Amino acid sequence: MTCGNTATGVLVLAFLCCPPMDALADKPTEPLADGASDPLHWMKKAEAEAAVLCKDKPSPSEENVFSRIGRTYLHLGRPDKALSLLDYPGAPEGTICCAVIGHLCHNGKFDEAAAVVKRSRDSEARDEGTACLARGLLYWKGDVEGAMKLAAGLSGFRGSSVNRTIIWYLLRKGDFKRARKQVSTLPDLDRYFAEARIDTAEQAWKSGGESNLTTRPFFTDDLRRGESAEALVKKGQYEQAATLAAAMTDPEDEAAIYVAIAVHAHRQGEKQTYARFMAAALKAVEKEDDWNHRADYLDDIAKAQLGVGDRANAWATTQRAIAAAMNTDIDLYRSTDTHELVRLCLQLNQVGVALKLTRSAPARNRSDLTRVWVQYRAKRDQKNKTGTPSIDDYLKACHTAEQRIEAYLIIAESLGKKSP
Repeated sequence: MTCGNTATGVLVLAFLCCPPMDALADKPTEPLADGASDPLHWMKKAEAEAAVLCKDKPSPSEENVFSRIGRTYLHLGRPDKALSLLDYPGAPEGTICCAVIGHLCHNGKFDEAAAVVKRSRDSEARDEGTACLARGLLYWKGDVEGAMKLAAGLSGFRGSSVNRTIIWYLLRKGDFKRARKQVSTLPDLDRYFAEARIDTAEQAWKSGGESNLTTRPFFTDDLRRGESAEALVKKGQYEQAATLAAAMTDPEDEAAIYVAIAVHAHRQGEKQTYARFMAAALKAVEKEDDWNHRADYLDDIAKAQLGVGDRANAWATTQRAIAAAMNTDIDLYRSTDTHELVRLCLQLNQVGVALKLTRSAPARNRSDLTRVWVQYRAKRDQKNKTGTPSIDDYLKACHTAEQRIEAYLIIAESLGKKSP
C-alpha cells in the first residue's frame, strides 16, 4: 500500500491488527515523552523514515511520501521545512515547489513565491513553478498583467493552461475585451471553444445585468441563485435570500442557503431568526428521497449548528443523520460518511455512539476512521498533557515505512496549532 493524497491514498493502519476502539476511549494514559507534543517531533520521525525508504532510486509511490510530508509542513505553517525536503534524493521538486508557491501566494508573500521559482534546479520544475505563480498572482493578488507576463514565457500545454485560466478570470470579472484578446494565445481548437464560451458569457451578462449578482453568468440557474443568495445574506437581506432558496431544484442547495442565513443571523444575535431558518433547512432536507444523501445534508447542518455553539440541536441533528444513514438499503454510506458522523459524535462527547458506529463499519472505511480516532486522542492528550498508549499501539501495528510515515503525519496534523 502506498502513501498518496489524504483523500484517496491515506494509509489503512490495519484495523484488524490494531487495538479495539474501546481502548481509545477508556485506556489509561501516561506522560508524553519529551517533545512529543510538538508537531515537529513527529515530522522529524517521518523524514527519517522517508530518508531510509528513498535512499535508493525511489518509485513514484515513494516520491509521494515526500509530497505528503511537504503538504503537512505547509499545514503547520512551515514552507521552509517543506523546501528543505528537496535535499533528499527523489523528492519531487516540481510538486513540492508548486505546493509551497501556492501556500506563499495564499498568504500574500508573492516575492518569496517568485524566489522559489528562481531557485528551481531544472527547467521542468521551473515551468511548473512559473505556472503556479501566475495563478497565484491572478487569484490572490488580481494581477492580470503579471500573470500574462509569466504565461508568455511558457510554451506547450502549460502556457495554454495558464492562458485559459486568465481568460476564465477575465470572464468572471466581465472583462470581455481583454478575454477576447487573450484567446489569440491559445491553440486553434482551444481558441474555438474559448470564443464560443465568451460569446455565451457576454450575452448572459448583458441580459442579466447587475440583478443576477453573479460573476459567473454562464453557470446554471441554481448556481446563479446560490451566488445571488450568498450576496443577499451578507447584506442581511434574509427574506430575499430565502425566496431564492425556495426556487432551488436541489434540496441540498435549498438547505445550504437556509443554513447560511441562520448562521449569519446567529452572529448578529438574532436567535429567533437563527432558529427559524435552521428549521427551514431541516424541512428542506426531508424532500430528499435518497437516504444516503439525506444523511450527508443532515451532517452538514449539524456541523453548522456545532460551529455556532448550538450543541443541543447539533446532537439532535446528528442523531437524525445517523438514522438516515442506517435507513439506506445499501451500506454505501459506510464507505463515505461514517467517519464524518463519528467525528461529529466525538466533538459532541458522544463517545459511546462513536464506538458503535465504528464497530459497524466495513474494512474499506477504516482508514478514515483510524484518522478520526487518532486525531481525537492526540487533541485530547494535548489538552490533558498526557500520553497516548493507544496511539503507541497504532504505531506498533504499522508494519511498513509508508504506514509509519502516514501515522506520524496524522499525529503531527492533529496536534492542533501551527508551528511558528
